[in-house]
Amino acid sequence: MYEENGSKNVGDKGYGINAGGDVHIGDISGQFAIGTNISQVQSPSPTDIENLKKSLLDLQKELSNLDLSSEDQDIIKGDMSAAIKEAGKEEPKLQNIKSRVENIIETLKDAGKTVKNISEICGSIKIAATLLGITL
Repeated sequence: MYEENGSKNVGDKGYGINAGGDVHIGDISGQFAIGTNISQVQSPSPTDIENLKKSLLDLQKELSNLDLSSEDQDIIKGDMSAAIKEAGKEEPKLQNIKSRVENIIETLKDAGKTVKNISEICGSIKIAATLLGITL
């Protein structure tokens, strides 16, 4: 049964929830909904934040051993420092950390490193990427 009441895609088909507008879901764990115009806010657990901090610190050490130009090293050091600083806050903004780690990955790729090469040399990048929802 499908109802038309002035709003597109609103009705009861006998399963799930159909909504005609934007849907906002807050503070959940795991994937709750898929589709367009759906935003989910997930609060990471304290364990996830601690794992993220550790992986960022480990990644910082691993990146210092890479053979990169001084310009690329400076860019990566800046992004790494900002990501670590954000992770150390009482309520870190994961999107800011994610953006910094994505910048690091892009800088490494621009320097000629492949995804396979990056993940082999920097094992911690896999952990950080997984925790931040970044696909390598």
